[in-house]
Amino acid sequence: MRRMERDRKMVRKAVFAAVALVLGLLATGAAVLREPDLQVDVNEGLFLTSSKTRAPRIALQGGSVYAIYQDRRYFTGYDSYVNLSVNQGGTWRTGDTRLNTNFPPGWADGGSMELAVPALDDAGRLYVMMLEDLLGKVFVHVSSDGGVTWPGDPQAVTDNDADEVNPWLTRRALLEATGDGTVNVIWEDNRSNPSTGYGNVRVRTSFDAAQTWGTEVSINIDEGGGGETNFERATEPAVCRDAAGTLYVAYRDRRDPNPQSTLPHPGRILLRYSNDNGLTFLPAGAEVRLDAGDSGPTQSESQAPALACGGAGVVVAVWQDRRNGDDDIFFTLSTDGGATWSAESRVDDAPA
Repeated sequence: MRRMERDRKMVRKAVFAAVALVLGLLATGAAVLREPDLQVDVNEGLFLTSSKTRAPRIALQGGSVYAIYQDRRYFTGYDSYVNLSVNQGGTWRTGDTRLNTNFPPGWADGGSMELAVPALDDAGRLYVMMLEDLLGKVFVHVSSDGGVTWPGDPQAVTDNDADEVNPWLTRRALLEATGDGTVNVIWEDNRSNPSTGYGNVRVRTSFDAAQTWGTEVSINIDEGGGGETNFERATEPAVCRDAAGTLYVAYRDRRDPNPQSTLPHPGRILLRYSNDNGLTFLPAGAEVRLDAGDSGPTQSESQAPALACGGAGVVVAVWQDRRNGDDDIFFTLSTDGGATWSAESRVDDAPA
């Protein structure tokens, strides 16, 4: 009996200690109890039972949280929506906002949205880039009051109707914005040769908060050519902007150095950078190769680059690399605005 009583006392002490620990952590802010999940999208429309929501993206500025997603609540096409919370996700607006207003709701023939990507600038503007999934047109919509109102319709950034016989497709697109109204849209398309799917990476820049857009620029060295082996194979763009405003774009490139070859070339990771917000790119007439580790007939595949920028002139890159016979992750760093890069280093520690 004494032993049982002693055990009960020990259990009570342990419970009291655990409760005191939790209360102490909550009082100091060191621990937060998990809140229940909150539904962000709004169930409404003509076909509630078949409504599907996909491809969420999120952005944060101060206490405002923005959720952007694709919703098939009308007919068969997906529309881009945004919802807003002004208390760090504690509550959400009871009505979300449809963004692709240049098409009828649920329009499937050239109006269904595949993806929407947000970007916030220091002036409180919220940009959303939308990728349409039939021809791959890119549109940008902007709110100047942090997502509360969305005047006008989205602006088209790409002109995919230029070739109606063999229309080209935009596969992926990226968005960068600054507080002075500069916006860059970077995308990959197969315009050079839609039948083979060979890609180029391009950019258009707006200097008036996405109201008008300048001439598009090819980021990779676009050699064109008279045969399909010369068409570019630049895909999988990655982008970032450093504190000095330099814009960096990396991409996977599969051009064969031998124009007579008909064999696919293993992917390389190339990079160019711009000091004038995407109007021109450096090095002039050349590209920087980041994955320097393979050559000859046993060249290995490199793909999936990612970039991150820091202070002025500081940019880091990682990518997936098969030089060791399996997929590894490699890293490199530049501290002089992309002019020179450190020796590659392997990041993962899995067996080679």
